Amino acid sequence: MREAAAEFEAVFVAQMLKHAGFEKAFGEEASSFSQMLLTEVAEDMAMANDFGLADKAYEMMVARHRGGAK
Repeated sequence: MREAAAEFEAVFVAQMLKHAGFEKAFGEEASSFSQMLLTEVAEDMAMANDFGLADKAYEMMVARHRGGAK
C-alpha cells in the first residue's frame, strides 16, 4: 500500500506540473519526450520532497482496509 500511495503522489505532482505548463517548455515536437521527462521529474520531486500526500493516502488506505473509513 505504501508503494501505491507514493505512486499516487507522483501522479498528482505530474498533473500539477503539466497544468503549470512545464510540459510545454520543450515545444510541440518533443511532446512524447516531454511527457516522459515530466513523469521522471514528478517521481523525483515526490521522492525528494515531503509533500505529505503519500503519507495521507497511505493512512486513508489503511483505515479503509481496516474498515475504519466511511
